[in-house]
Amino acid sequence: MKTKSVDCKEILVGVYGRYGAEGIVAGLQGANGVKARKLTAINRETLLSLDVLCLSALTAIPEPELILSYIKSGCGVIFTHNACGRYDIASPLPKLWKYSAMGKENMLRVCASHPITHNLPKTFSHSYSDHACLKVGLRGKTLVKDNAGNPVVIVGTIGKGRVMAMGNLPGLDQADLTAAPQEGELALLINALKWLAAGSSRKLAIKWPSRGITHKKMSTGDDGKSRLFPPFTLPQRLCVCDLSEASAETRFMLTTLQGVVNRTNPCVYLIYNSWPEGMKSDDLWLDYYAAKGIEINRGNSVPGLIRMFVNELKGFIVYDPKLPDSANIATTMAGIENAIVAHPEAIGLLKKCGLKPLHDLRGRWRDKYAAYRWALARLWPKCNHRILGSMAYPSDKLYGIEVRDYLTAARSFVFNFYPDSKDEDGHRARSLFNELTSLAEPQSTILGWITTFPGEGRYVGEISKHGHHVLCTTFCPNLSVHAGVPCRSPYRQSHIIRARRKLERKIYVSLRISDGDSPAIMLKWHSGHWLDKHRGLIPLGWEVQPLLTEMAPAVLGYYYETATPNDCLMCGVSGAGYCHPSMLPNLDLFCKRTGRLMKQCDLKTIQVGDQDLYDSTPLYNRRTLSKLFRASGADGIFVCGKGKIHVQGDRVVIPTPLTWTTCNKVKEYLERASLEDGRPKFLSFLLSCYTTKLKEVYDLSRSLPSNTYEFVRPDEMVSLVRQAVNKKWLPCS
Repeated sequence: MKTKSVDCKEILVGVYGRYGAEGIVAGLQGANGVKARKLTAINRETLLSLDVLCLSALTAIPEPELILSYIKSGCGVIFTHNACGRYDIASPLPKLWKYSAMGKENMLRVCASHPITHNLPKTFSHSYSDHACLKVGLRGKTLVKDNAGNPVVIVGTIGKGRVMAMGNLPGLDQADLTAAPQEGELALLINALKWLAAGSSRKLAIKWPSRGITHKKMSTGDDGKSRLFPPFTLPQRLCVCDLSEASAETRFMLTTLQGVVNRTNPCVYLIYNSWPEGMKSDDLWLDYYAAKGIEINRGNSVPGLIRMFVNELKGFIVYDPKLPDSANIATTMAGIENAIVAHPEAIGLLKKCGLKPLHDLRGRWRDKYAAYRWALARLWPKCNHRILGSMAYPSDKLYGIEVRDYLTAARSFVFNFYPDSKDEDGHRARSLFNELTSLAEPQSTILGWITTFPGEGRYVGEISKHGHHVLCTTFCPNLSVHAGVPCRSPYRQSHIIRARRKLERKIYVSLRISDGDSPAIMLKWHSGHWLDKHRGLIPLGWEVQPLLTEMAPAVLGYYYETATPNDCLMCGVSGAGYCHPSMLPNLDLFCKRTGRLMKQCDLKTIQVGDQDLYDSTPLYNRRTLSKLFRASGADGIFVCGKGKIHVQGDRVVIPTPLTWTTCNKVKEYLERASLEDGRPKFLSFLLSCYTTKLKEVYDLSRSLPSNTYEFVRPDEMVSLVRQAVNKKWLPCS
């Protein structure tokens, strides 16, 4: 069919997606009355200018609430290929269709009479190498099938609007190259635009979903089952840029670019290898993903990477080096405006690459408090209300650079003010801190970390008191890539207890490696210990963070894939996010979310640290532990602090006298232990991942007499404690 013969009323079409979008726009340029353009973002302003939106081969749907409101108002949307629900994402509109499988044969046949199929040939071919096979829903209608009888094109209505699922991929040929659709595939597309645009009411008011509302309204109905973190799509090809020798300013700039670009389709991967020293952890994850079939394109330069994605950036924002906190505000603005953050010295480079200046923050505010007050008033309503960034500064240096890709992609509010003094600055900081934490949704996540606030316990306590939790994500690069790589197998581990052996009168020792609750530690291969040749030679517990099911699912899955029978994965302190549970005003919500994720991750034990706000002495509260037990289904809880083992029903609580300690201190403690009453003794210790060496742990296990000491996994210790209680060898408190 020749495009010139088509006579359409003017239809404004926007095509969004990395694959096929340019080919679709090229194919529609000759259609009478059709104006098509490629989109770089989905937002209210963009949608208001369109009659039809085409989502081309996306593996996750951006701004789904906005798009649904757009459809209901009377406009039309086409979902092509992957966007129909492939790659483990739910069908966008399950009442109309669901994704079934992929078909290889490229012949299609018309199976129903409809304005979209008017004058189409009975059979025609599509240009790409495969297509999505669909299942029709109760409110959908099948128009086109493949030769095997699988539905490929399904249409339906939602509210006043019209929708089409097109399993084929116009815009690409079989070699994955851009190609304008031809013949029957082009006719199908043009007929679809005419039908989809028939109800367009773009000049009428659209009832958009509200934004910027208070946390009390946003928390309604949150039962711990909703996602905390935004979904990212599966990377198909990663453009790699090595920044291991680059300046902090260059890293900062590229990381914000990465966040903007990767928000819709992760494809930028940056090499830092910044910690641990000598371990190329970022390269190792690249190798892991390459083995999973992701294409890796190395050797990209900084200017080359900027030019590659210049069309996806609206410009750049210059921060003020004399006011370091302006870098935080610039990061927040970059996420909202799809911009890149730059040091003044980079202005010339960015202009040469084709970017224009959007904002210059130099000299704009008299101090950090005025800057953040402005940001709360102007930027917060446009930000993500569930993910915040805590970015303090040691001296005047940039800090927490690596995680800013994720903060930019998530449109997070980035801040640096804490109630850490009683002077005027402390009062202003507390006022800002209380306002921000009350505006955020309950159980929000604070990414990043601190360097100036006095004490980790005080920091975590203040966050907990306001109903939130923290995740230490310093030295935590490429989260916007890791978040998009799914784990293809369930999270399952072996809970085998050693061969039905009899409980003996011994000192049973359980050692655990700390800080797996931190995504940074998980991304660094548990500080390199997971790759140590001594791992698996002795029983060990390893903390993991179950929230990685959303933040980095394949990273978490790697630990399950490679665990040995001596490795026991356990939930890190103190559940789904680092907090002091007893201080949470919304403890039930935290427990429900922790329980759901522990069950998903097959975790039977949990490490709990529960500290008083103004006291560094580890404490724990039995009421809190009871709620965690009921919600999590855990068999055992290891608590930070001294005390006696006690049992709640058939659930075991085991204290940890030495926490975040070293092998030498553990050895001294064990050498003082004795079986005074002839009964078994159970001792658990939490080793610091920063100072521990697995060879030392291995040597320790071999240095103690085996007839008196035995090292066991944490879950095995829980089982042995139960046996001891049943035999009345251990008092039950």
